[in-house]
Amino acid sequence: MLLLILALFAGGPLQENLIPKTPPPSDPASHEPAGRTVSPITVTGKTDKGERVDIVIDMPSDDTARGEFVSIWPVRAYRNGTEGRVTLSCRINIHGLAEVCGVKSESPEGQGFGAAAMQLRPTFKLKPIKGPDGPIEAQVDIAVKFHPPRRELNVQNLQKGDNAFDRGDPKNNVILTNRTFIGNPMAAHTVTMLSKPVWAAAPGFDDVAHAYPVKAAGAEGYVVAHCQVMPAGDLKRCVSVKETPDGVGFAKAALTLTDKFKVVPELSTTPDRAELWVDIPIRLPLPDAQADRTVTQPTWLKGVETAAAPAFPARAAAQGVKSGIGVAQCVVGPDGAMVQCAPGPGAPDGLGFSEAVASLASTLKVALWSPDAGPVYGGQIRVEMRIDQDGGK
Repeated sequence: MLLLILALFAGGPLQENLIPKTPPPSDPASHEPAGRTVSPITVTGKTDKGERVDIVIDMPSDDTARGEFVSIWPVRAYRNGTEGRVTLSCRINIHGLAEVCGVKSESPEGQGFGAAAMQLRPTFKLKPIKGPDGPIEAQVDIAVKFHPPRRELNVQNLQKGDNAFDRGDPKNNVILTNRTFIGNPMAAHTVTMLSKPVWAAAPGFDDVAHAYPVKAAGAEGYVVAHCQVMPAGDLKRCVSVKETPDGVGFAKAALTLTDKFKVVPELSTTPDRAELWVDIPIRLPLPDAQADRTVTQPTWLKGVETAAAPAFPARAAAQGVKSGIGVAQCVVGPDGAMVQCAPGPGAPDGLGFSEAVASLASTLKVALWSPDAGPVYGGQIRVEMRIDQDGGK
């Protein structure tokens, strides 16, 4: 789905690290980040309207935010100064990422706040929910509050120690001051976002492993890359709009991977030929954790439901067996197709069920980037299927 939104990038120092935002790269192909970002997430038990939620996220729109972040607004609501509030119901995975979200409520309705909140989903990096044996998947309610820019400006003094002064020539109505105005709307630009990209190409497990920054040993990184989609589907002008933890090279590492993403041609242009952008969540696990390349929850682009039913094994039919389960172990190829499919132990074994499943699996195809922000190309997928003599599968 294409959504017209307003993407806001705020400058200024971070409250804790006092790191100034760097200007955008002059070279469109450069991979240097255009500043770090943080999502101002506060865990609370309820919102200001009394509705019970698990998390509240404030989306400010002026320089009172005192930080660097990305904020997404509906264009008309931002221009009109309309305040909005959305409650999302999201499935949080074991990494603290919001894999799937839906709009529970939206106020005011019809202004585009629900769609804007959904577009922010990749930036929701939360603390994983703990179960008795470690992190678990959980359903949580997230309130996203959109605060419009203040139309009046406030005045505040600069920090002490900055040669603060108030002086001038009153006769000529000239006053020099160390005070500054705050409350200005953030610099903004209107973009069209591709909210559900389908990738013709994406980085693989080897690419992600090689990109892990050396000085980040001991931490898992998470980055959201904001990139322009070119007509051929490749990506340019990529910048980081979220990085956690920062300061150890995760943004720079993740942005080196963006050259390997390519959007399918059918989605790479808008009807009016306007600029098209996409946000890519990228998780950089610890090197030791990348040894296991099992893809446990593949997103099937061409699945069993659309594939032709496999022929019932002749050996099973000869022995009067009416049904069986076949297993195949496959590797994901660079285009998402199943390759190197090898039969595994079936039930009953040795009657050809697994060979039939291995043959069918080679016609299947998966999405090249997983819902948990990781690679699929080069991973291993176990395909298990029941085959009945009457054609069921």
